[in-house]
Parts: sequence; C-alpha cells; structure tokens
Amino acid sequence: MTVSAATPQADLLTPSRGWYVVCVFWLCAIISYIDRTVVSILVDALKHSFSIDDAQIGLVQGFAFTVCYAVMGIPLARALDKGNRVRIAGVCVLVWSLATIACGLAPNFPAFMAARAVTAVAEAGLIPAALSIFTDSFSPRRLVGRTSVFMTAPFVGGGLSLVLGGLLLRGFTQSGGLSLPLVGALEPWQSVLVCVGAPGLLLGAVLLATVREPVRQQPSVLPTASATFPGAVKDRVGFFAPYLLGGMLVTVGFYSQSAWAPSFFIRVHHLGAADVGRILGPINIFFGLGGALLGGVLASRAPDELAARRIVQIAMGVTLAVAPLIAGTYLVASTTLAMVLYASTALLFAMYLALSAIPIQVLAPRAFRAQVIAVAAFLNTVGGGGSGPFFTGWVSERVGGPSMIGHGLLIVAIPSALLAGATLWIALRWLKANEDGFSRAGRGDMAAEPSHPEGRQPARA
Repeated sequence: MTVSAATPQADLLTPSRGWYVVCVFWLCAIISYIDRTVVSILVDALKHSFSIDDAQIGLVQGFAFTVCYAVMGIPLARALDKGNRVRIAGVCVLVWSLATIACGLAPNFPAFMAARAVTAVAEAGLIPAALSIFTDSFSPRRLVGRTSVFMTAPFVGGGLSLVLGGLLLRGFTQSGGLSLPLVGALEPWQSVLVCVGAPGLLLGAVLLATVREPVRQQPSVLPTASATFPGAVKDRVGFFAPYLLGGMLVTVGFYSQSAWAPSFFIRVHHLGAADVGRILGPINIFFGLGGALLGGVLASRAPDELAARRIVQIAMGVTLAVAPLIAGTYLVASTTLAMVLYASTALLFAMYLALSAIPIQVLAPRAFRAQVIAVAAFLNTVGGGGSGPFFTGWVSERVGGPSMIGHGLLIVAIPSALLAGATLWIALRWLKANEDGFSRAGRGDMAAEPSHPEGRQPARA
C-alpha cells in the first residue's frame, strides 16, 4: 500500500457547514424511513382493503420493495461514483416522495405494489450518495461521529412512522379521511400515505438548492491500481465477503422486527394501532439514538487505523447479545416486560447499524466506494429486508396463523443473529492478520492530515 500526499485543506468543510450537510441528509433519510416503514402500522387496514394475507403483506414490506431497491442500487452507485451526487440524491428524494403519495392514491393492490416499487428504486440512491459525500467532506477523525449521527435516521424515521402513522390513522378513521380534488374521498390508510409523502417534496428541493457537491479526494491509501471494480476489491475479499454476509444476517432480524413487531403487539398483547405507535415509536427513537451514539463513543476510542477492528468487535457483541433478547421479547406473557426487552433489542441493533458502514468507507477504494456501499445495500435489502419480513409472515401462516407472528419472528431472527456472529468473527480474523499494513497506512494518513482537523470551504447557504 502507498500513502499519497495530504488531502488539501480547502477541500474539507467548516464544522458548521459540515453539520448542516449531515443534517440535511439525515432529515432526508428520516423521511425515507418514514415512507418505507409506515406500512407496518397500516397492515390490518391494507389487508382489509385489498383482501390479502400476511404472506402478501410480507411481500409488500419485503421482497417487492427490497428487490427493486437493491437491483437499482448498483446502477445508481455507478452514476454516483462518476456524476453529481447531490443532484442525483435530490432527484431521488423528490421521486420517492411522489411515489409514496401515489401509494396512497392506489385503487388496487397491483397499483399499490407498482408505486412501492418506484419508492424503492428512488430510495436506493440516498445512502450511497450521503456516505460517499461524507467521506470526501470530513477528515478521518471526524468521519466516525458524522456517520454515526446520520445512521440514527432508521430509528428516528422508524419511530416517527409508528407515532405519526398511528396518530394519523386514528385521526382519519374518526374523521373519514382526506378528500382531494379530482380524486375524491380517500380511505384512512390512503390519507396517511399522502400526508407522510408530501414533506419530502420540500426537503428534496432544499437539498438541491443548498448542498454543494464536494471535491472528490484522491485516495490516501491506494490498495490496487486496477481500474475495474472486481480488481480493486479482490485483495480485500477476505474481509468484505464475511463482513457483508454478516451484515445481511443482522438486518434479517432488524427488518423482520421492524415490519412485524407492531402487528405482534396488536395481535398477541391486544393493543390498538395508535397505542402501539405511541409506545413503540418513542422506544425506537430514543433507544435507537442512544444505541447509535453509544456505538459511536465506543468506536471513537480506538485509533483511526484500528477503527474497523473495533467496529467489527462491537458488531459481534451485538449479535451474541441480541438473540436471547429477541427470544424474551416474543415469549414473555407480560406486555411491559416484552416492551422492555424490545427496547433492548432496538438499542443493540442501533449500535450495529450506526457503525456498519464505516469499515466499508475506510477500506473500500474511493473510486468504487459508492459501488461497495451499494453491494452492501443490495445484500441487506434483498437478504435482510426482503427475506426477513417475507419469511416471518410465511412462517407464521404455516405454524398457526396471524396470532403466531411472534413464533415466526423467533424462527427467523434468532438463527440469523447467531450466524451473523460467526461470519463477523471471520472478518475480524482477516483484519487482525492484516493489521500491520493498515496501521502503517493509518499513521501515514494522520501525518498527512492538516493541522486543523477540518479545513475551510466557502459555504453555500
């Protein structure tokens, strides 16, 4: 490995401008997760309106969404590695917001599925764009903290989708729903989707108007001279293969729980949809934020050159701890205890998800960084977000029907967590075996880093 010249100080953002960029992308990601996961609080309404079963709902929340998300992720990542990332991300925000509104206007199940597919395609561009932009905008010493904050978005967005979705659903159920010109009266669940889709139109315009495309930095650690994606990552396949597989297995449990936990508490503990949203929403927000920030603190204590190793160790700890907590959540009879255990799993999943992209940002060749992130997203969305919710619903139908959704979660989520721990251990062994090379590269990076941790770049308000 060779160490290049210092990153030019003028190419990095000022602290205030940097936080503004992170916050705009963070808000976009929150809107993305609200639009994506609000369906979980609308399950029973959708089943009644379209006359579908749990397996089909699992398809809506799983494969139908995530296959489109994943398939388009890699072509979008190639465009991001070559084109204007801010412009692509802004257009994606506008498109998925319009598609979410279209879901609310869908007259039948095929139309609803088609609109969800468009939502998925557009959402695939945001996270690779944001993470690539962050890596070109912040010094290595700042990247962990900024990325950890951004990666709290799934928990804030997922929590808000339950709170807002539950409140809006109850309100529209009582009032009869929206009535729109040229469309007419909408059902309550349709009104919810129209309302949650609209704010993204404003936020997409803000992103396009106020965020500046950063200068693409030259790689400080150049692992290979290959100009092709396979050639550029082949010398690190010993890390990427088990690490990305482990990440996919972790997300099986995360997405399964995100999709079906509200239905579990409604069906098994006999809570109303609004009550579930009122309780689980704040749990997801506060424990998600807490887990993400805790993970960032633990990871930031390691030297820059050992950050990837520390993060993989944290991820292994999460997989070992979360399995028994999942078992308790869906087996205990007490609603209060089940909620406490659910909160514990939210904390642990947040610790992992907030940090999981950082080893990829650090170890992936910069010319192909967005594409490596897109491969990870492909595995997480198809393998985790696709198979997890679908097979959980499918298993529950086979073992006893809707009331057995908790058993479906147990059968799917616990083995995936334990297998994730095994694959992450393999990735950790590779990192330890190659630690000397990364330590030398890391010392070179820090020696080349500007004396001021973040340089100054004219802000565009």
